[in-house]
Amino acid sequence: MKKLTTALLTALLLLNLAACGEKEPDDTPSGYDNSLISELYSEEGEYTDAENNTLAYSYHVPRIVSETAVAAALNDEIADQFGALVQEQKNMMASRVSLTCISVTWTSYWNDSLLCLVVRAEMDGDTSMTETYSYDFFGGKRLMSEDLLARCELSTQDFITAARRTAANYFDEMYRDALSGSMGGADFIASYAERRAWTLSDENINAEMRLYLDSGALHMIVPIGSFAGAESYDADLALDLSARETVEKTAQDSFVKAALSGGDLTVSFEKTADSAWYAENFRFDYETVYPVEGLYSDYTDVFVGSVGQGYFPYIFLLTSEGAVEYVNLLEGLTAGFLCDGGPLGGVKDIVSFESGEVEEDYGTYQTVFAVDASGEKHDLSGAVSDADYTIPSEFLGEWTATVTHDTAEQGSYDSDYILTLTDGGGLTVQDINSEVGIYFEYTGQLNYLGTNGEGMVFGYHLNENAGTVRYGAFTLLRGSDGLHVKSVAGENFFDAPSGRYTVFARG
Repeated sequence: MKKLTTALLTALLLLNLAACGEKEPDDTPSGYDNSLISELYSEEGEYTDAENNTLAYSYHVPRIVSETAVAAALNDEIADQFGALVQEQKNMMASRVSLTCISVTWTSYWNDSLLCLVVRAEMDGDTSMTETYSYDFFGGKRLMSEDLLARCELSTQDFITAARRTAANYFDEMYRDALSGSMGGADFIASYAERRAWTLSDENINAEMRLYLDSGALHMIVPIGSFAGAESYDADLALDLSARETVEKTAQDSFVKAALSGGDLTVSFEKTADSAWYAENFRFDYETVYPVEGLYSDYTDVFVGSVGQGYFPYIFLLTSEGAVEYVNLLEGLTAGFLCDGGPLGGVKDIVSFESGEVEEDYGTYQTVFAVDASGEKHDLSGAVSDADYTIPSEFLGEWTATVTHDTAEQGSYDSDYILTLTDGGGLTVQDINSEVGIYFEYTGQLNYLGTNGEGMVFGYHLNENAGTVRYGAFTLLRGSDGLHVKSVAGENFFDAPSGRYTVFARG
């Protein structure tokens, strides 16, 4: 009996010590609420500057009520970013100058003892700044993005796959009407593809994103590329972890067969009398099943048809939203990289496809028609052409990079590369080694293939002075430090380390 009493007293003592150390609130869901959040700044009102511009302002900067060193450090971080911003605005009011921030707000999301704070500052010029902070009162621990992924039992790769799909569907839905109306024609389509690729890039979507939990559901703050004003804006998106549509569809035209299964697309080829020339010139074999990258939508149908004079097969995909996506099959095979080109412009509310011919003054060409809900047929040849040769205006011009090469025979030496992109897909690559007087120049053509995690994917054909033709694919992505170029198929033209890109600056 004495031993049992001693054990009970020891257990009670340990519980009391734990409670004193952290001063934990009641360990029940009802014990964790906004009473555990105070405010460093809590001010609202109207302000008139020296030019008689009057506006309303609202500043609320949160502080976590907890005595741990972790909470103190987190509060300091919030104060350094948002508190300093508010103090700056107060100083501006004292000087009667125009404010650069009109509001700072916070929202709390309680997940039992885990508090997720989303703090947002609305700046002038329709821009904003958003940060997320997660603190678990039970144990006094701060949770970072990787901790939230672990709490949701998500691997990094599974998260990135789901995040990219969520962002792609949000982007396409946001700009669907503008794309289907083809406002600005080919120029808008090029800008659409560039902003979409940037939104879905690894630089924008990764495991270090701003995340929070709302009743166990994972949310992410994602910069979404835009076409006016700021180049992007923050969107708060719930991560879509639902299973992709498991539609099983196949389509075949001549020797080309496409198979859609569970949201994945593959292509294979049959050996026929007509296929031998294509196999030789577009570099495919009959034993290989080729996967297609860059698919993010839910698809309901797949179609193979020829577009142009002669036989030039394309693959078309119908999304659950009635949009049309496509695969430039022959250019992708030549480059060694098949990729979904994303939504085509000029069409919406499509329900089916059919092949046909169009007669014009200069002759007859084959095409694929997208049939909408009212039965109207839309010739996809123009939309495909606009997409195939799209080069965003931001990419055009001359770009330069100096690359250090390490070799066992020559040691290290530098090369200067000049990359020139012209409207319509013209491409020139110059490789200059001034130390030994070596100069190479390649000229050719780019064709847009689609989007993957590295950026916009372009297949290239480059002619060397000696007459050799080189094929491959690289990605282009507009970064804050210049144009990022990464080889994804064929020769590594710019000798970037494996998995890395080369940064080009304006020439």
